Amino acid sequence: MKEINVEEIMAEIRQDIIDKGYTPEMLSFRDVNASYIGAVDFNPDEFRYMVGALEATKYVPWKQENIGTGVKGFIKKVVRKLVGFVVAPMSDGQNLYNQQVASAFAQLLGYIESQNRLIEEYEDVLKSLKDNQKTAEE
Repeated sequence: MKEINVEEIMAEIRQDIIDKGYTPEMLSFRDVNASYIGAVDFNPDEFRYMVGALEATKYVPWKQENIGTGVKGFIKKVVRKLVGFVVAPMSDGQNLYNQQVASAFAQLLGYIESQNRLIEEYEDVLKSLKDNQKTAEE
């Protein structure tokens, strides 16, 4: 197992900082605006829209049908034939992955919607129990 000399690595990093002319003000993390992190609330309508968009765009063909004519079109056809045996399986794998991701998000959307319906039912039951308790107290 190779030993790692942390001090040597840190000395290289410090020297690199000096060589590049960075100043302490430039390296301050206090100036970085990270207020957007975690500030996004869940929007079910937007999520539903994005799942639909994902479903609609999950297949990406590896071949472009209209590649043109003339010299440029001929060169594109030749290059396509030369790289097709490499690109086609990669594209098929990517399309399979896209299909699985789209299915997973569709399942997630279904789960969220079923949980929302269940929460609404429980809220109705809770409300009726509270109403029954109020009438029993009166």
